[in-house]
Amino acid sequence: MNVERIKANNERFREANETIREHAARLGAEMSRMPFLCECPAEDCVEVLRLSSDEYAAVRDHSDYYVTAVGHEVNEKPVGEVVSRNDRFVVVVKSV
Repeated sequence: MNVERIKANNERFREANETIREHAARLGAEMSRMPFLCECPAEDCVEVLRLSSDEYAAVRDHSDYYVTAVGHEVNEKPVGEVVSRNDRFVVVVKSV
C-alpha cells in the first residue's frame, strides 16, 4: 500500500469526522451515538460507525489514533497496530 495515499486518506477522513462532530455539537444533536466514517486505508470503504461523543473524543485525544470498522484493521498492515477494540469499532495507532 502506498504510504502517501494512506496518509492522505487518514487526514481526509479525520477532517470529515471532525466536521460531523462539530455540526452535531452546533445543532445540539441529542444522539447517544453519532455517525462517523471508517478511517481505514481502503479506497472503497464506505462503512459508517456509531460512536458516542465521549468515545470519539477519546480517540481524538491521541493524534495518531484512528477509528475503523471491525474487520478493517487487517487493512492497516504494515502502518497500523490495534490499540483497542469492541463489538462496534477498532482503534488503531498509525505510524504514517
